[in-house]
Amino acid sequence: MIKILMSPLFSILFSTSALAATHSSGGHLAFDGGRIHTHLSWIQEPSTDKEARMKLEWRDGATHKAMEPGLAFRVDLFMPDMGHGSAPTQIAPWTDENGQAALGAYQISNMYFMMAGSWEVRVTLTYADGSTETQAWSLDVP
Repeated sequence: MIKILMSPLFSILFSTSALAATHSSGGHLAFDGGRIHTHLSWIQEPSTDKEARMKLEWRDGATHKAMEPGLAFRVDLFMPDMGHGSAPTQIAPWTDENGQAALGAYQISNMYFMMAGSWEVRVTLTYADGSTETQAWSLDVP
């Protein structure tokens, strides 16, 4: 069972961070030396006047097949130019049209981009030994 952590944005201390390539329709992040990937896609595009939502999908780094990482994770928003973030996001399992949870897929909600500018969607995995790894997808909010 995956333990989902929803912690305040400012608890990212002591994690490593690296930027990932940006894509117009979504992001692709690699963890654990490329063994674990996550794909990010928008359900509701970001803007400054309403909640954004996204789908996060965990994938095996070698096969890109859907998988559960078996690790706790969180998603935070951060605006590097201003040095602040936003409210904590909410994470829920992604369900199909029959209400069945999709393997390795999650809906990220409560995503509020308070102002226009450059933002990062930071995904943090917590490994069994307590260490963390953070990867970020950079985007511009109009």
